[in-house]
Amino acid sequence: MTGNYTGSTPDDYDDDGREPDDADQVVTSTDQQIIEAFPEAPDEKGSEDESSKPPVFPIVPTSGAEAAAAAGAAAGAGAALGSLSPPDSPEADPDSPDEDTPTDEAEAPEPHPPEEEPEDGEHEDDSREEADEEDGEEPPSQDQTDTPDSSEDSSQDDRAESESQDEDRDHEQDEEQDLEFTLQHFTDPLCVESWQAEPILKRLEVRYGHALEIERQLVPVREFDAPEAMADRWAAASEKYGMPVDTQVWATSPPESTAPANTAYLAATEQGDEIAETYLQRLWRAGFTEAIDLSDRGALLSLAEEVGLNTHRMVERMDELAPRQSDDPATTPQFRLDVLDVPGVWTSYPGEEIEAALLGAGVTPRLPPALSDFVAEYGPVTTWEVMIVYEYDRETATEELSKLEQRGEIKSDEMAGAHFWERK
Repeated sequence: MTGNYTGSTPDDYDDDGREPDDADQVVTSTDQQIIEAFPEAPDEKGSEDESSKPPVFPIVPTSGAEAAAAAGAAAGAGAALGSLSPPDSPEADPDSPDEDTPTDEAEAPEPHPPEEEPEDGEHEDDSREEADEEDGEEPPSQDQTDTPDSSEDSSQDDRAESESQDEDRDHEQDEEQDLEFTLQHFTDPLCVESWQAEPILKRLEVRYGHALEIERQLVPVREFDAPEAMADRWAAASEKYGMPVDTQVWATSPPESTAPANTAYLAATEQGDEIAETYLQRLWRAGFTEAIDLSDRGALLSLAEEVGLNTHRMVERMDELAPRQSDDPATTPQFRLDVLDVPGVWTSYPGEEIEAALLGAGVTPRLPPALSDFVAEYGPVTTWEVMIVYEYDRETATEELSKLEQRGEIKSDEMAGAHFWERK
Protein backbone atom coordinates (compact mmCIF):
# COMPACT_ATOMS: atom_id res chain seq x y z
CA MET A 1 0.00 0.00 0.00
CA THR A 2 1.19 3.51 -0.74
CA GLY A 3 2.47 5.76 2.03
CA ASN A 4 0.92 9.15 2.70
CA TYR A 5 3.07 12.01 1.40
CA THR A 6 2.83 15.75 1.00
CA GLY A 7 5.19 16.42 -1.85
CA SER A 8 8.36 14.83 -0.42
CA THR A 9 10.73 13.04 -2.77
CA PRO A 10 14.00 11.13 -2.29
CA ASP A 11 15.79 14.31 -3.30
CA ASP A 12 14.62 15.83 -0.02
CA TYR A 13 17.02 13.50 1.77
CA ASP A 14 20.76 13.82 1.27
CA ASP A 15 22.42 10.55 0.29
CA ASP A 16 24.89 10.85 3.16
CA GLY A 17 22.39 12.11 5.74
CA ARG A 18 24.38 15.29 6.43
CA GLU A 19 22.98 18.76 6.98
CA PRO A 20 22.01 20.36 3.60
CA ASP A 21 22.40 24.00 2.73
CA ASP A 22 18.74 24.68 2.00
CA ALA A 23 15.68 24.15 4.10
CA ASP A 24 14.45 20.59 4.00
CA GLN A 25 11.12 19.21 3.00
CA VAL A 26 10.13 16.05 4.79
CA VAL A 27 7.22 13.72 4.96
CA THR A 28 4.54 14.64 7.43
CA SER A 29 2.40 11.51 7.74
CA THR A 30 1.79 10.33 11.25
CA ASP A 31 3.50 7.43 12.96
CA GLN A 32 0.14 5.78 13.54
CA GLN A 33 -0.50 5.72 9.77
CA ILE A 34 2.77 3.91 9.27
CA ILE A 35 1.93 1.28 11.87
CA GLU A 36 -1.42 0.61 10.25
CA ALA A 37 0.29 -0.04 6.92
CA PHE A 38 2.08 -3.21 8.06
CA PRO A 39 0.83 -6.79 7.51
CA GLU A 40 -0.08 -8.96 10.47
CA ALA A 41 2.40 -11.48 11.90
CA PRO A 42 2.00 -14.05 14.67
CA ASP A 43 3.56 -13.98 18.10
CA GLU A 44 6.83 -15.93 18.40
CA LYS A 45 5.28 -18.40 20.78
CA GLY A 46 1.75 -18.23 19.44
CA SER A 47 -0.32 -21.26 18.57
CA GLU A 48 -0.17 -22.64 15.05
CA ASP A 49 -3.03 -21.28 12.96
CA GLU A 50 -3.53 -19.41 9.72
CA SER A 51 -1.86 -16.30 11.19
CA SER A 52 1.35 -18.27 11.87
CA LYS A 53 1.92 -18.82 8.19
CA PRO A 54 4.03 -16.33 6.26
CA PRO A 55 2.22 -14.02 3.84
CA VAL A 56 1.82 -15.21 0.29
CA PHE A 57 3.67 -13.16 -2.30
CA PRO A 58 3.31 -13.09 -6.10
CA ILE A 59 6.30 -15.33 -6.83
CA VAL A 60 6.81 -16.77 -10.29
CA PRO A 61 8.37 -20.25 -10.19
CA THR A 62 12.09 -20.04 -10.87
CA SER A 63 13.06 -21.55 -14.13
CA GLY A 64 15.92 -24.07 -13.83
CA ALA A 65 18.36 -25.08 -16.57
CA GLU A 66 16.35 -26.49 -19.38
CA ALA A 67 17.38 -29.93 -20.56
CA ALA A 68 18.28 -30.01 -24.26
CA ALA A 69 15.47 -31.59 -26.20
CA ALA A 70 16.72 -34.84 -27.67
CA ALA A 71 15.68 -35.15 -31.31
CA GLY A 72 14.36 -38.46 -32.61
CA ALA A 73 16.73 -40.58 -34.66
CA ALA A 74 16.49 -39.57 -38.31
CA ALA A 75 15.46 -42.10 -40.87
CA GLY A 76 18.36 -43.84 -42.56
CA ALA A 77 19.51 -42.43 -45.87
CA GLY A 78 18.81 -45.71 -47.60
CA ALA A 79 16.06 -48.06 -46.48
CA ALA A 80 17.33 -51.44 -45.40
CA LEU A 81 16.67 -53.98 -48.16
CA GLY A 82 15.36 -57.43 -47.55
CA SER A 83 17.56 -60.44 -48.19
CA LEU A 84 17.96 -61.07 -51.91
CA SER A 85 17.19 -64.44 -53.47
CA PRO A 86 19.78 -66.00 -55.80
CA PRO A 87 19.53 -64.89 -59.42
CA ASP A 88 17.21 -66.93 -61.65
CA SER A 89 18.76 -69.48 -63.97
CA PRO A 90 18.66 -68.78 -67.73
CA GLU A 91 15.31 -69.43 -69.35
CA ALA A 92 15.02 -72.64 -71.33
CA ASP A 93 14.53 -72.58 -75.08
CA PRO A 94 10.84 -72.94 -75.85
CA ASP A 95 11.75 -75.24 -78.70
CA SER A 96 13.67 -77.60 -76.49
CA PRO A 97 11.77 -80.70 -75.49
CA ASP A 98 10.29 -81.06 -72.09
CA GLU A 99 12.06 -83.49 -69.79
CA ASP A 100 8.91 -85.58 -69.55
CA THR A 101 8.29 -85.59 -73.37
CA PRO A 102 9.78 -88.55 -75.17
CA THR A 103 12.07 -87.69 -78.06
CA ASP A 104 13.19 -89.41 -81.14
CA GLU A 105 16.76 -90.45 -80.62
CA ALA A 106 17.33 -90.34 -84.43
CA GLU A 107 16.48 -86.64 -84.49
CA ALA A 108 18.83 -84.89 -82.13
CA PRO A 109 17.89 -81.35 -81.25
CA GLU A 110 19.94 -78.51 -82.55
CA PRO A 111 22.51 -77.39 -80.07
CA HIS A 112 21.46 -74.28 -78.11
CA PRO A 113 23.94 -71.46 -78.48
CA PRO A 114 25.82 -70.89 -75.21
CA GLU A 115 24.77 -67.86 -73.15
CA GLU A 116 27.28 -65.30 -72.07
CA GLU A 117 28.35 -65.58 -68.47
CA PRO A 118 27.18 -62.45 -66.55
CA GLU A 119 29.81 -60.32 -64.92
CA ASP A 120 30.20 -60.49 -61.15
CA GLY A 121 27.40 -58.67 -59.34
CA GLU A 122 25.28 -58.20 -62.46
CA HIS A 123 22.63 -60.67 -61.37
CA GLU A 124 22.56 -59.11 -57.90
CA ASP A 125 22.09 -55.60 -59.32
CA ASP A 126 19.34 -56.76 -61.67
CA SER A 127 17.49 -58.58 -58.93
CA ARG A 128 17.78 -55.53 -56.61
CA GLU A 129 16.32 -53.31 -59.31
CA GLU A 130 13.51 -55.80 -59.85
CA ALA A 131 12.79 -55.90 -56.14
CA ASP A 132 12.70 -52.13 -55.97
CA GLU A 133 10.39 -51.93 -58.92
CA GLU A 134 8.03 -54.44 -57.32
CA ASP A 135 7.99 -52.40 -54.10
CA GLY A 136 7.52 -49.16 -55.99
CA GLU A 137 10.81 -47.72 -54.67
CA GLU A 138 13.77 -46.28 -56.46
CA PRO A 139 17.01 -48.17 -55.92
CA PRO A 140 19.48 -46.38 -53.67
CA SER A 141 21.95 -44.15 -55.43
CA GLN A 142 25.66 -44.59 -55.14
CA ASP A 143 25.85 -41.50 -52.95
CA GLN A 144 23.32 -43.00 -50.55
CA THR A 145 25.02 -46.32 -50.33
CA ASP A 146 28.34 -44.62 -49.60
CA THR A 147 26.88 -42.25 -46.84
CA PRO A 148 28.11 -43.00 -43.26
CA ASP A 149 25.67 -44.05 -40.55
CA SER A 150 22.99 -41.34 -40.39
CA SER A 151 22.73 -41.71 -36.59
CA GLU A 152 26.08 -39.93 -36.26
CA ASP A 153 24.75 -36.96 -38.25
CA SER A 154 21.63 -36.92 -36.07
CA SER A 155 23.74 -36.92 -32.91
CA GLN A 156 25.79 -34.00 -34.21
CA ASP A 157 22.62 -32.08 -35.03
CA ASP A 158 21.31 -32.71 -31.49
CA ARG A 159 24.53 -31.41 -29.97
CA ALA A 160 24.46 -28.31 -32.14
CA GLU A 161 20.83 -27.63 -31.18
CA SER A 162 21.65 -28.10 -27.49
CA GLU A 163 24.58 -25.69 -27.69
CA SER A 164 22.37 -23.14 -29.44
CA GLN A 165 19.75 -23.41 -26.67
CA ASP A 166 22.45 -22.97 -24.02
CA GLU A 167 23.69 -19.83 -25.76
CA ASP A 168 20.15 -18.42 -25.92
CA ARG A 169 19.60 -19.14 -22.24
CA ASP A 170 22.92 -17.54 -21.26
CA HIS A 171 22.00 -14.49 -23.35
CA GLU A 172 18.64 -14.18 -21.55
CA GLN A 173 20.37 -14.42 -18.15
CA ASP A 174 22.88 -11.76 -19.19
CA GLU A 175 20.03 -9.46 -20.22
CA GLU A 176 18.33 -9.99 -16.85
CA GLN A 177 21.58 -9.26 -15.03
CA ASP A 178 21.63 -5.93 -16.85
CA LEU A 179 18.36 -5.02 -15.11
CA GLU A 180 19.40 -2.95 -12.11
CA PHE A 181 16.90 -1.33 -9.77
CA THR A 182 17.46 0.49 -6.50
CA LEU A 183 15.12 0.28 -3.53
CA GLN A 184 15.70 3.34 -1.36
CA HIS A 185 15.00 2.75 2.31
CA PHE A 186 14.59 5.90 4.43
CA THR A 187 15.32 4.95 8.04
CA ASP A 188 17.48 5.41 11.17
CA PRO A 189 18.89 3.14 13.92
CA LEU A 190 15.84 3.60 16.17
CA CYS A 191 13.10 2.98 13.58
CA VAL A 192 11.17 0.02 14.97
CA GLU A 193 9.13 -0.36 11.76
CA SER A 194 12.35 -0.79 9.78
CA TRP A 195 13.31 -3.58 12.18
CA GLN A 196 9.92 -5.15 11.51
CA ALA A 197 10.51 -4.88 7.75
CA GLU A 198 13.79 -6.81 7.85
CA PRO A 199 12.22 -10.19 6.95
CA ILE A 200 10.77 -8.69 3.77
CA LEU A 201 13.99 -6.88 2.89
CA LYS A 202 15.96 -10.12 3.28
CA ARG A 203 13.41 -11.88 1.10
CA LEU A 204 13.79 -9.24 -1.61
CA GLU A 205 17.57 -9.40 -1.42
CA VAL A 206 17.68 -13.21 -1.59
CA ARG A 207 15.14 -13.62 -4.39
CA TYR A 208 15.72 -10.46 -6.42
CA GLY A 209 19.22 -9.40 -5.39
CA HIS A 210 20.62 -10.22 -8.84
CA ALA A 211 18.70 -7.21 -10.18
CA LEU A 212 17.92 -5.17 -7.07
CA GLU A 213 20.07 -3.05 -4.76
CA ILE A 214 18.77 -1.93 -1.37
CA GLU A 215 20.10 1.51 -0.45
CA ARG A 216 19.76 2.93 3.08
CA GLN A 217 18.99 6.63 3.36
CA LEU A 218 19.37 8.27 6.78
CA VAL A 219 16.47 10.52 7.71
CA PRO A 220 16.84 13.71 9.81
CA VAL A 221 17.25 13.46 13.57
CA ARG A 222 14.13 12.50 15.50
CA GLU A 223 13.42 13.64 19.07
CA PHE A 224 11.63 11.54 21.71
CA ASP A 225 9.70 13.19 24.54
CA ALA A 226 7.17 10.47 25.43
CA PRO A 227 8.98 7.27 26.52
CA GLU A 228 5.81 5.44 27.48
CA ALA A 229 4.24 6.12 24.10
CA MET A 230 7.38 4.84 22.37
CA ALA A 231 7.33 1.67 24.47
CA ASP A 232 3.72 1.08 23.47
CA ARG A 233 4.57 1.70 19.81
CA TRP A 234 7.39 -0.85 19.91
CA ALA A 235 5.23 -3.46 21.61
CA ALA A 236 2.37 -2.96 19.15
CA ALA A 237 4.70 -3.25 16.16
CA SER A 238 6.22 -6.47 17.47
CA GLU A 239 2.86 -8.04 18.25
CA LYS A 240 1.50 -7.19 14.84
CA TYR A 241 4.47 -7.87 12.55
CA GLY A 242 6.47 -10.63 14.20
CA MET A 243 9.97 -9.32 14.95
CA PRO A 244 10.87 -9.36 18.69
CA VAL A 245 11.44 -6.26 20.82
CA ASP A 246 12.37 -5.47 24.41
CA THR A 247 10.78 -2.20 25.57
CA GLN A 248 12.66 -2.03 28.89
CA VAL A 249 15.03 0.66 27.58
CA TRP A 250 12.16 3.18 27.57
CA ALA A 251 11.69 2.64 31.29
CA THR A 252 15.35 2.56 32.40
CA SER A 253 17.35 4.84 30.11
CA PRO A 254 15.13 6.23 27.35
CA PRO A 255 16.93 7.85 24.39
CA GLU A 256 16.11 11.51 23.89
CA SER A 257 16.91 11.59 20.17
CA THR A 258 18.49 9.65 17.31
CA ALA A 259 21.36 12.17 16.98
CA PRO A 260 24.12 10.03 18.62
CA ALA A 261 23.14 6.87 16.72
CA ASN A 262 22.79 8.75 13.42
CA THR A 263 26.24 10.27 13.89
CA ALA A 264 27.79 6.87 14.65
CA TYR A 265 26.18 5.33 11.58
CA LEU A 266 27.40 8.18 9.36
CA ALA A 267 30.93 7.67 10.66
CA ALA A 268 30.66 3.95 9.92
CA THR A 269 29.64 4.57 6.29
CA GLU A 270 33.01 6.22 5.71
CA GLN A 271 34.66 2.85 6.37
CA GLY A 272 32.68 1.03 3.69
CA ASP A 273 29.10 0.21 2.77
CA GLU A 274 29.32 -3.45 3.76
CA ILE A 275 30.63 -2.91 7.28
CA ALA A 276 28.24 0.02 7.75
CA GLU A 277 25.34 -2.30 6.92
CA THR A 278 26.65 -4.85 9.42
CA TYR A 279 26.85 -2.09 12.01
CA LEU A 280 23.28 -0.94 11.35
CA GLN A 281 22.02 -4.51 11.79
CA ARG A 282 23.93 -4.75 15.07
CA LEU A 283 22.47 -1.44 16.27
CA TRP A 284 18.96 -2.70 15.52
CA ARG A 285 19.46 -5.96 17.43
CA ALA A 286 21.06 -4.14 20.38
CA GLY A 287 18.42 -1.44 20.57
CA PHE A 288 15.33 -3.53 19.95
CA THR A 289 16.13 -6.87 21.62
CA GLU A 290 18.90 -6.18 24.20
CA ALA A 291 17.54 -2.95 25.76
CA ILE A 292 20.78 -1.08 24.99
CA ASP A 293 20.54 2.71 24.97
CA LEU A 294 21.61 3.79 21.48
CA SER A 295 22.08 7.37 22.62
CA ASP A 296 25.02 6.28 24.79
CA ARG A 297 28.33 7.04 23.06
CA GLY A 298 30.20 4.29 24.89
CA ALA A 299 27.65 1.67 23.84
CA LEU A 300 27.79 2.85 20.21
CA LEU A 301 31.61 2.54 20.14
CA SER A 302 31.53 -0.85 21.84
CA LEU A 303 29.14 -2.17 19.19
CA ALA A 304 31.32 -0.63 16.47
CA GLU A 305 34.36 -2.49 17.79
CA GLU A 306 32.35 -5.71 17.95
CA VAL A 307 31.65 -5.67 14.19
CA GLY A 308 35.21 -4.73 13.28
CA LEU A 309 35.04 -0.97 12.74
CA ASN A 310 38.07 1.20 13.42
CA THR A 311 36.92 2.91 16.60
CA HIS A 312 39.73 5.50 16.56
CA ARG A 313 38.50 6.77 13.22
CA MET A 314 34.93 6.51 14.51
CA VAL A 315 35.72 8.79 17.45
CA GLU A 316 37.41 11.39 15.25
CA ARG A 317 34.57 11.48 12.75
CA MET A 318 31.81 11.45 15.37
CA ASP A 319 33.32 14.63 16.82
CA GLU A 320 33.28 16.30 13.40
CA LEU A 321 30.09 15.06 11.75
CA ALA A 322 26.74 16.77 12.21
CA PRO A 323 23.70 14.59 11.45
CA ARG A 324 20.94 16.18 9.49
CA GLN A 325 18.31 18.18 11.39
CA SER A 326 14.80 19.20 10.39
CA ASP A 327 12.09 21.37 11.93
CA ASP A 328 9.47 18.92 10.74
CA PRO A 329 9.22 15.44 12.23
CA ALA A 330 10.53 12.69 9.97
CA THR A 331 8.31 9.69 9.38
CA THR A 332 10.00 6.32 9.04
CA PRO A 333 10.24 3.96 7.38
CA GLN A 334 9.63 4.86 3.77
CA PHE A 335 10.61 2.98 0.62
CA ARG A 336 10.91 4.10 -2.98
CA LEU A 337 11.52 1.97 -6.07
CA ASP A 338 11.89 3.39 -9.58
CA VAL A 339 10.94 0.84 -12.23
CA LEU A 340 11.18 1.52 -15.96
CA ASP A 341 8.69 4.24 -16.92
CA VAL A 342 6.93 4.27 -13.56
CA PRO A 343 7.85 7.48 -11.68
CA GLY A 344 8.30 5.61 -8.40
CA VAL A 345 6.66 3.15 -6.04
CA TRP A 346 6.26 4.73 -2.60
CA THR A 347 5.27 2.50 0.27
CA SER A 348 5.56 2.29 4.02
CA TYR A 349 6.24 -1.45 3.88
CA PRO A 350 8.31 -3.27 1.19
CA GLY A 351 5.92 -6.07 0.40
CA GLU A 352 3.53 -6.86 -2.41
CA GLU A 353 3.88 -3.58 -4.32
CA ILE A 354 7.66 -3.95 -4.61
CA GLU A 355 7.54 -7.58 -5.74
CA ALA A 356 4.76 -6.85 -8.23
CA ALA A 357 6.76 -3.95 -9.69
CA LEU A 358 9.88 -6.11 -10.08
CA LEU A 359 7.93 -8.94 -11.69
CA GLY A 360 6.28 -6.46 -14.05
CA ALA A 361 9.71 -5.17 -15.03
CA GLY A 362 10.76 -8.65 -16.11
CA VAL A 363 12.84 -9.67 -13.11
CA THR A 364 12.62 -13.41 -12.45
CA PRO A 365 12.84 -14.33 -8.75
CA ARG A 366 15.38 -16.95 -7.78
CA LEU A 367 15.05 -19.72 -5.25
CA PRO A 368 16.72 -19.08 -1.90
CA PRO A 369 19.99 -20.86 -1.08
CA ALA A 370 20.35 -23.80 1.28
CA LEU A 371 19.08 -22.82 4.72
CA SER A 372 22.52 -23.29 6.29
CA ASP A 373 24.02 -20.89 3.74
CA PHE A 374 21.32 -18.31 4.41
CA VAL A 375 21.92 -18.44 8.17
CA ALA A 376 25.68 -18.24 7.65
CA GLU A 377 25.39 -15.13 5.47
CA TYR A 378 22.62 -13.21 7.24
CA GLY A 379 22.75 -14.52 10.80
CA PRO A 380 21.80 -13.91 13.47
CA VAL A 381 18.31 -14.27 11.97
CA THR A 382 14.99 -14.92 13.66
CA THR A 383 12.69 -17.84 12.99
CA TRP A 384 10.21 -15.34 11.54
CA GLU A 385 12.75 -14.15 8.98
CA VAL A 386 13.32 -17.74 7.85
CA MET A 387 9.56 -18.21 7.54
CA ILE A 388 9.24 -15.17 5.26
CA VAL A 389 12.24 -15.91 3.05
CA TYR A 390 11.51 -19.64 2.61
CA GLU A 391 7.70 -19.49 2.87
CA TYR A 392 7.72 -21.96 5.76
CA ASP A 393 5.13 -22.21 8.49
CA ARG A 394 6.52 -21.93 12.02
CA GLU A 395 6.61 -25.68 12.62
CA THR A 396 8.56 -26.39 9.43
CA ALA A 397 10.99 -23.51 10.00
CA THR A 398 11.71 -24.59 13.57
CA GLU A 399 12.16 -28.21 12.51
CA GLU A 400 14.61 -27.38 9.70
CA LEU A 401 16.63 -25.00 11.89
CA SER A 402 16.76 -27.53 14.71
CA LYS A 403 18.15 -30.17 12.34
CA LEU A 404 21.00 -27.85 11.40
CA GLU A 405 21.65 -27.10 15.05
CA GLN A 406 21.78 -30.82 15.92
CA ARG A 407 24.31 -31.35 13.14
CA GLY A 408 26.46 -28.62 14.63
CA GLU A 409 26.18 -26.28 11.63
CA ILE A 410 24.38 -23.44 13.42
CA LYS A 411 23.61 -22.32 16.95
CA SER A 412 20.74 -20.43 18.54
CA ASP A 413 20.32 -17.82 21.24
CA GLU A 414 17.19 -16.40 22.79
CA MET A 415 16.66 -12.64 23.00
CA ALA A 416 13.46 -10.74 23.70
CA GLY A 417 11.55 -14.02 23.77
CA ALA A 418 12.65 -15.13 20.30
CA HIS A 419 15.26 -17.49 18.91
CA PHE A 420 18.11 -16.04 16.85
CA TRP A 421 20.10 -18.40 14.63
CA GLU A 422 23.66 -17.96 13.37
CA ARG A 423 26.61 -19.95 12.07
CA LYS A 424 28.38 -21.93 14.75
